[in-house]
Amino acid sequence: MRKYFRILGVIIALQAMFCGVLFAFSKNFSNKDFSFILESSKDFTSGQNEFSFIVQKGGKSVAVENLKVTFFMPEMPGMPKMSSDSTLSANGDSYKGSVNLAHGGTWQVKVSFSFEGKKYQAKTSIDF
Repeated sequence: MRKYFRILGVIIALQAMFCGVLFAFSKNFSNKDFSFILESSKDFTSGQNEFSFIVQKGGKSVAVENLKVTFFMPEMPGMPKMSSDSTLSANGDSYKGSVNLAHGGTWQVKVSFSFEGKKYQAKTSIDF
């Protein structure tokens, strides 16, 4: 019986992986009113990166307006500030995006959007 459950578990995991359900990178963060999920099928790297972004209110995905996700790295000695705006498009209850990151390190992520006529912001960071 244990062997059966192990095999079943492996089959489910493989099926989820091939269907894109599992993500190599997933980050949950929130502000006072909303929670957010930033996911990518592979870890973020230098160069072009594809990701999905979900905005939730009360545990349910919501559509927002004027969504902007900016990745930036503050100025450091010997290195200027770097910033990269992502390109986003609505995809069902999530948004698909792409961003070009110049190199590895800690990138700050700033999110801004409008919902029901009010403007909101949130911040997090990613390391690679």
